Amino acid sequence: MDDGFKFTKETDGTVTIHEYVGSSENVSVPTTLLNKSVNKIFEYAFMNNTLIKSMIIPTSVAYIDRGAFYGCTSLESVQLPRNCTIGQYMFYGCTSLTSVSLPSMLKEVPRYCFSRCDSLESVSLPSTAKVIGDYAFSDCPELKSVYVSRYTNSISDTAFEDSPQAVIYGYMDTYAYEYAMEHSIPFCAVDADPETYYVTFYNYDGSIFQSIPVSKGNSISFPSAVPVKPSTATHYYEFSYWSGNVVNIQQHEFLYPVFEEREIEKEETQINTYSVVFLNGDDVFIDVQTVEEGNSAVAPSAIPTKSPSKSHTYVFEKWDTDFSSVTENLIVRPVFSEVPIEYKVVFLTSDGTVIEEQYTNYEGSVNAPEAPEIDGYTFIGWDKDFDCVTENMTVTAQYEKNKAEVALPTTGALKIEITGGTGFSIAVNGSSAKPQGTTYINSKMPVGTEIAVTAQGTDDAEFLGWVNPANGTIITNDITYTFISSGNDYFKAMFSTDLIGVQMVAFVNTKSGSYGRYLDVQYYSTEDEISFPEAPVQVGFDFVSWS
Repeated sequence: MDDGFKFTKETDGTVTIHEYVGSSENVSVPTTLLNKSVNKIFEYAFMNNTLIKSMIIPTSVAYIDRGAFYGCTSLESVQLPRNCTIGQYMFYGCTSLTSVSLPSMLKEVPRYCFSRCDSLESVSLPSTAKVIGDYAFSDCPELKSVYVSRYTNSISDTAFEDSPQAVIYGYMDTYAYEYAMEHSIPFCAVDADPETYYVTFYNYDGSIFQSIPVSKGNSISFPSAVPVKPSTATHYYEFSYWSGNVVNIQQHEFLYPVFEEREIEKEETQINTYSVVFLNGDDVFIDVQTVEEGNSAVAPSAIPTKSPSKSHTYVFEKWDTDFSSVTENLIVRPVFSEVPIEYKVVFLTSDGTVIEEQYTNYEGSVNAPEAPEIDGYTFIGWDKDFDCVTENMTVTAQYEKNKAEVALPTTGALKIEITGGTGFSIAVNGSSAKPQGTTYINSKMPVGTEIAVTAQGTDDAEFLGWVNPANGTIITNDITYTFISSGNDYFKAMFSTDLIGVQMVAFVNTKSGSYGRYLDVQYYSTEDEISFPEAPVQVGFDFVSWS
């Protein structure tokens, strides 16, 4: 926890926020926590927080999981980052929310995103938002304007359910316009002529029947369909005409239906009967009863059921319609409460032994237990992903066999040679000097031993240095070379000489990157045939000849 935020550090070096437990009403999510970039806000992170009034989320946040602000009843405004994805139920039940700055790259308004936002009046969607999901703006009594892009191509039938004042602002001849006309939602064309008015037809109960844009001075025809007003026990209603003007439109016009009331004729001795149909939660027929007017139907003895979804089961609570005094034909449906389904995740060792059992809701996640240690093996992870659980799962620990350790040698070989004229010798760790022509070999030199080798020459000789025969490099120019035995050490002491009749031949690598490295030094009498050493190897080049 830091700065009032509870969070986790992810394996990719980022931070995921899980909760805010601070005391501020106006919250700004930090860009970093403990020098780690804040990249994600976990599901239901601020759920039911009644303290926060405003929140600003930085551009480092790329994903806000579902229900992050669920039930934040004091939240009034939120500023979201430009390139951010949001989850479903994001602002569900935020009853004080009045303004939201949505991501400018938002592709979808997910299901139930703004459902039950009682104070929300206006929302402007970015041009990238192509989809408006189920119940996205449902139960928003004060919602008056939703600005929709010309590129939106999918809006759920339930997107604006029970939001009676909603008006869609968009472009003529687009999907948004066709949707508004089909669902009898008022439409305001932002690209229409300034002198465009709307002729709105209402149902008997005040809901919108149809809204049609009209240029000033033009006329329209009445809708081909007519509204219907339900009958009562004693009367029925016939549509007569629309009250209002549809000719030479000079302003917004509002038309209401006029009905003729007609009495239902019946004999005084006749007793009316009605059908009461009972359905279960899947709209499957349970029972039908014929009931005399004013009498009560009898609820079926069997408790109604509803098929479970992947995330919930359903428990019957009550019937949605009163059937204690029947005065009309009724269809009675059950009302259920939702019970989340728990899924079990069983963690096993590689031999099938149960380590731990955990439970989570649909699409929830569990925390992996500590995997047991197995001699000779290393734990490398689990065989399945359990970040989004949608079924009962068995997860097995995976192991990798450890590589056998190779025992390091305790002794090795030490080899030292002298290359030069005559009269040279070497001494190892202060021992007696070995004359030229004798190769010093110790096949049991202890590894890690400090060794000092000393080259000795004559007055007319020049000591060139100690050389590594493997690559021709001069290790040091000092007469005495001290080193730690590695188990396989091979050196040459190299001299030059001015003795009459002795010639020195030095083989040197002059290739760039290896310049000046001695490959070998040899001494010959005049006119002796030279024995060339093995040609050097240089990556990317072919050896041609010696100069």
